[in-house]
Amino acid sequence: QLAPLFYNFGRILSILVFIPILGRSPWVLVWGTLLGSIFHLLIQIPLARNLGIKYMPILDFKDKYFKSLLKLGLPRILGLSAEQVAIGVDRIIAYGLVGYSLTAYELGVRLIVIPISLFGMTFATASFPLLSKAYVHGDTSTFQKIFIKVLNQIVFLSLPVTVLLLVLRLPITRLFYGIFGNHFTWDYTRLVAWVVMFFAVGLTFEALRSLLYRTYYAVHNSLIPL
Repeated sequence: QLAPLFYNFGRILSILVFIPILGRSPWVLVWGTLLGSIFHLLIQIPLARNLGIKYMPILDFKDKYFKSLLKLGLPRILGLSAEQVAIGVDRIIAYGLVGYSLTAYELGVRLIVIPISLFGMTFATASFPLLSKAYVHGDTSTFQKIFIKVLNQIVFLSLPVTVLLLVLRLPITRLFYGIFGNHFTWDYTRLVAWVVMFFAVGLTFEALRSLLYRTYYAVHNSLIPL
């Protein structure tokens, strides 16, 4: 759990270290991301050693696990690539609209991602090993119970948030981004609030998508999510 924090710590530290050296260059962010990635790895090494995990540089194309990796991994890689293309298309469309629309899109999405991560990613990630274990043991009843329970929890928690974002989108947007002070005017607030409103409609479905993906991954099927 500390790994993502150290990743961000490395990126922040790079700003303090590299800006005096490189100036206000985009390369500061590049080096910061690299430094954060190194911290992300190093913090996990003690746990790996404690668990007795050792790296063995063996390359065997006939290995059943390697074949399984290709079978399950390739659709996932294609799916992630498609998502990045979709994000790029969204940004291009936003860039071609009214002034500051791209910034409003980015800020609106960041606000929506918070409940999606809280109620979608966290529940789905926690349920994934349980679903996998039930599938391996052929326990269909437990598998169904876990899936239904997590699905109900996600819906139960995300629907009220959806209503709050639809009804109170202006004050919520102002609460989150008012930290920018006078630079974040009421015109910007209304612009971001519009984005939040439209994305809020699909919040529950986006949260459930994380669960559905991992449900298919638990049964060793990455083609349907693709």
